[in-house]
Amino acid sequence: MRDDVQRELLRRAYCSRFGGDEAIRPREFMAEGGWDEPTLQRALDELEGFLRLRDSGPSYVMTTAGVMEAERSGILHPACLALNERIRARIIALYGEQADREGKNASSYYEPIVTKIAAELGANVSAVLANHEFLTTVFDVEHPETLGWYRLSALGLARYRSWRQQTALLERFQELEPDPTGTRHGLPAPLRRARCRRRLDR
Repeated sequence: MRDDVQRELLRRAYCSRFGGDEAIRPREFMAEGGWDEPTLQRALDELEGFLRLRDSGPSYVMTTAGVMEAERSGILHPACLALNERIRARIIALYGEQADREGKNASSYYEPIVTKIAAELGANVSAVLANHEFLTTVFDVEHPETLGWYRLSALGLARYRSWRQQTALLERFQELEPDPTGTRHGLPAPLRRARCRRRLDR
């Protein structure tokens, strides 16, 4: 189990990575946390692999493994984590929809996608960019040869197709739920039941 210093370092590094600052300088908030130098250094040593030394400042950046550890450990504000998850899902969905239209090798320039998602979700562009970069490091999104153009990898495409199948299945179950009003989806109950039976018979 991680101690308070390690958790705070992870939390701050995560917020910096997805907040646009990217790096943290732990000694700048060492006094704020009431830590001494040996305590801080032990925590940094324990977080090797999760935080990477960037310069002699010293400043540190969070690695991909660090992102996964922070999200797994429950140290993040739920709203922050939920927003990043929505951003990633939307990135995969937009690239996936293009693959549906144009084929699996179709790619898109990243800027319109980032701008669109930021506007849709009310997120900072820097947060969308950071999540876009994260998806490339976990191999959901890949970079073809053309600079600035991206597409779903085979892994990302499989995730997208699985999500589409689960969504379609959920919608079918919702259509089969009891409807006391008899007007779900704008159809009278007998017509709605008939439509459901036809779908299940396919």
